Amino acid sequence: MVIWPCDPTPVERVRECVCRRPGVGALFRWTIAMHGIPAFMVLIVLALSSGCSERTYRQIGSSMSPTVSSNEVVMVDYSAYATTTPQRWDAVVIRQPDHHLAMGGRASIRRVVGLPGESIKIEHDAVHIGDDRLTPPAGLAAVHYLPGADEDLARTHCSYPYEIPPDAYFVLGDNTTKAWDSRYYGAVALTNILAKVKDK
Repeated sequence: MVIWPCDPTPVERVRECVCRRPGVGALFRWTIAMHGIPAFMVLIVLALSSGCSERTYRQIGSSMSPTVSSNEVVMVDYSAYATTTPQRWDAVVIRQPDHHLAMGGRASIRRVVGLPGESIKIEHDAVHIGDDRLTPPAGLAAVHYLPGADEDLARTHCSYPYEIPPDAYFVLGDNTTKAWDSRYYGAVALTNILAKVKDK
């Protein structure tokens, strides 16, 4: 399996997925050579029949620890949100905002905790939606979501309660002492949520 350290373009995803499958790459090249069929049409047909939506992804850094360790390879599904929307507690691959000097434009794993239109705040090691304290799933019992480290408060983008815009999601790293996430850059647009992480 190919491990993408950052988000590939859609063409790269499909081309690599098609061409790495035994016999399929040769069929792709022969079809174009013999019949003059536009390459993109062949890619689409073969991609749909080759299961290209699932890929591997390597997490860089400890921002999702202990759920996803640094350098851990996970399976992600790029088509998970083709017909549905992210749900609370989904682990997702996002494109970091461009204004992040170190990570701008790169992909990272984060967890969805706030949904479009909700009012969110983080206090007492917990996430609150409106006046309700959220109870994470059992698998996240060891995770404590903090509003931000003291030394980071000066660069905190959000003030609470934070109103999540339509078509945007509030995401956190499971290791909030080491994560650059929505506490600092605000909610992430749906268009910047690239894939769902499986089994996390």
